[in-house]
Amino acid sequence: MLVALGGGLLLGAAGMQFGPIWLAAGVLTGVIVAPVTYLAVLAMRTPTPEKMLKTGRLEEALQLLESGMPTARVLARKWPGQFPELLADRLTLKAEIQHTLNRVPQALDAADEVVDILTELAENRPGRYDPELARVLCLQAGLLAVVGRHGEALGAAETAAALYRDLAVIDRVGYVALLAVALERQADALGYLDRVGQARAIAATAALIRSDMMPGHAALTGQPRRAQP
Repeated sequence: MLVALGGGLLLGAAGMQFGPIWLAAGVLTGVIVAPVTYLAVLAMRTPTPEKMLKTGRLEEALQLLESGMPTARVLARKWPGQFPELLADRLTLKAEIQHTLNRVPQALDAADEVVDILTELAENRPGRYDPELARVLCLQAGLLAVVGRHGEALGAAETAAALYRDLAVIDRVGYVALLAVALERQADALGYLDRVGQARAIAATAALIRSDMMPGHAALTGQPRRAQP
């Protein structure tokens, strides 16, 4: 209220010298602009988990996420058309921080919940959540591998790789490296399941993608490489 009043008085005084109409316009503009500007500045100064992560404050970022999680859950429950995506985003960040802190069970719980949320959302809007779903599936595959659940890790990695393969065809620069990561997770899972031949083939594909040796989109479409003349 004080911010709005101050802004109205300031711009009103500035407009007063041009007449009553400008005085009224100045007051009205000040009442609207001042609070908006104040909130924008406040938002820039307010710490967020993302800002904390950039400075290596993992525990603080996690605590801030946890403090806001009940609100995110209530919003997602009351307004399922708008807020589940926000909840999924917060849970993904939580899973990644827990993974970095080597808290695998907690990270896996969060990742599992995100997969459930995004899978349900994707049923109504196919393709809309593919990048987010691929990201968390790849994380989930790695976490499942750590706890020895290699069959489930393979399923998650295969789905992530399929999503990234489609995304990389559209945006090679943005997704081809992530495709390689998903393929590496898939190859690791296959190796643990004693499917050595398949593991080697997929690992080789991932290595070729990383070294950028495949021309065009051969690696992405599954087409065999042509022999060089």
